Amino acid sequence: MLILKTFAALVLSIILLSCKTTTIAAVETENLERYGDCVENLTFKKKYFENISKVDSLMNVGASRLGKDKSLGFISTYTYVDWASMANYSRSYTGGAYEKDRKGWILWYDLKKCINIQFKK
Repeated sequence: MLILKTFAALVLSIILLSCKTTTIAAVETENLERYGDCVENLTFKKKYFENISKVDSLMNVGASRLGKDKSLGFISTYTYVDWASMANYSRSYTGGAYEKDRKGWILWYDLKKCINIQFKK
């Protein structure tokens, strides 16, 4: 459990740090970061990764299922969440399905971050 939390925090830190550009021409205005042809919505990025972090922290806490479901609902608005894998008595993710989905969430953001992702209504 502790190893999974440490690993999740490390991966999230690496992703957040790697998303920063080293290009001197980068300009941040109105929570957008522009570099080259890339326009990254920093407000969306913050909210998206906050929801992933919330799911990470609530994975093994049954009492906080509502918060986890709300975060998964937000994430599923933009990318795939395997709701069928949670169709069990405890309504919880199986370890393998969660890890697979989480990798997909990170990959989705990495592929889409430069198109100025907007919140869906």
